[in-house]
Amino acid sequence: MCIRDRISSSIADLFSELAYILGDVPLPPLNSLGHHQSLWSYKNEEEVRRVAETFRKKQIPCDFIHLDIDYMDEYRIFTWNKERFPDIKVLSSELLEKYNIKLLAITDPGVKVDSEYFMYKEGIKDGHFIKNGDGKTLFEGEVWPGKCHFPDFSQQKTREWFSSKFKILEDSGIEAFWIDMNEPSIFSELGTIPENAIHPCDGKNKFHAEIHNQYGHLMSKAVYEGLKKIRKNKRIFILTRSAYIGTQRYAGSWTGDNNAEWGHLRMSLPMLMNMAISGQVMIGPDIGGFLGKPSAELLIRWYQAGLFYPFFRNHSINKNCRHEPWVYGKRVERIIRKTIQLRYKLLPYLYTSLVETCKTGIPFFKALFIDYFEDKEVYNKEWLNTEYLIGKSLLIAPILKRWRRKRKVYFPKGTKWFSFDGTQIYEGGKTYTVSIPIDSFNFIFVKEGSIIPTIDKNIQSTEEVLKEPLTLLIFGKKEARGEVYLDDGYTMNYEQDCEIAQFEAKLQEIESWSLYLSRKGKKRRYINVENVKQVGHREIGFAIFEE
Repeated sequence: MCIRDRISSSIADLFSELAYILGDVPLPPLNSLGHHQSLWSYKNEEEVRRVAETFRKKQIPCDFIHLDIDYMDEYRIFTWNKERFPDIKVLSSELLEKYNIKLLAITDPGVKVDSEYFMYKEGIKDGHFIKNGDGKTLFEGEVWPGKCHFPDFSQQKTREWFSSKFKILEDSGIEAFWIDMNEPSIFSELGTIPENAIHPCDGKNKFHAEIHNQYGHLMSKAVYEGLKKIRKNKRIFILTRSAYIGTQRYAGSWTGDNNAEWGHLRMSLPMLMNMAISGQVMIGPDIGGFLGKPSAELLIRWYQAGLFYPFFRNHSINKNCRHEPWVYGKRVERIIRKTIQLRYKLLPYLYTSLVETCKTGIPFFKALFIDYFEDKEVYNKEWLNTEYLIGKSLLIAPILKRWRRKRKVYFPKGTKWFSFDGTQIYEGGKTYTVSIPIDSFNFIFVKEGSIIPTIDKNIQSTEEVLKEPLTLLIFGKKEARGEVYLDDGYTMNYEQDCEIAQFEAKLQEIESWSLYLSRKGKKRRYINVENVKQVGHREIGFAIFEE
């Protein structure tokens, strides 16, 4: 957003000023908040079709299937293996038309040394590659394609050249983009490019030691700026493994190759909260763990703990470790389906919170102290590393240890908190032991006085969000407030074409509420309120008064 929203609290001011220094984060497309499914690798078109069909047959929401490196021709970037993927454009169109599922494809920086390969020939001809310490010969490192040269993303001309090739993926129907191995990673004892390698850097030679930490950032910048030219008015979602402060202006980032272990589940929360503090927005680990095969219990608890990860992806290293939601049988499938369905029901709330972050710089996936910095107990590591806030109203305290069915939860001072089903109320400033059965949502709590916008229907894709009316959930005894933001979800027109609805609910008499609704926005009406529920009550009467 162009105009910086000014925030009054000191902690909020800190994040707002950081965002002002680093630059505003462009609003990601709505579908980036959807469920992503990945594997290293879905080997061919038929396997991709089967996965997409299975998601819809089992009514498990999904927006993206990811294509890892095996879609390429011998791992040459910007190519297709024609035996495995004979017509990727037909496949992408078919998935979108039949299932509302999009494709996201990976790209690495390494360019295969191959005299017949267009990327190699152009890179050599126009001086796009990093050089050895002698400043003359080209650096050569081995990665997936074998021996490779590496683009010097510190050069404007190289960024423009490399990013222009994403038109190949765009024209093939690829909806979003994943850039990997961009630390950069090399198959060598050192593991990366030597510090004395030379970056031409637009005629101002620099050692790799000066560029290394920014390499993934500069690659993200290149890809984003190139796609802006290619896509014109269409929003962009890029996922990067390597990031730097400010990378959020160009890409989301995930936490890399994690393990299918309880310790890595626990680690994910403080990792993401720290990333959010640094300004990163679309963040998340691989649900279930990338390396190894999670137990059924771990996969369920990981989906629950990650229910509100901004970037929400199931990914695994190979077929022996794959853990799509249906792999462990019907009971596990049912629990995970219900969990993912809840995320989709809450997409209006999540999207509104994401927009607020892009406007103000205040994280929407955040540590307790960001909203409750005067409460000394929120700095206790027992809560600091195991609980998190989503937006203005939700507190999440998931199970993070094996075989546990209950845990202690600290509720920040200054307000009361409702269980998500509305049956329990907890006093702020106190610790309670809460029962959290494996098939429940008892790990979600809502701040008293909140109105949460939801979708009643079990939708399967973010494409359905704008088609469905809203149900407002009131978490309060006498009054509550909330808001929702919606736009078209996919174009850059959100500055000029969006709608914000603010709600204020007041109890008039027993089980009868008045809802006051005011709208702000331009051009189109996106928000349709169909129902109002007081959570924890069977049925209420309500009247809507609109300004």
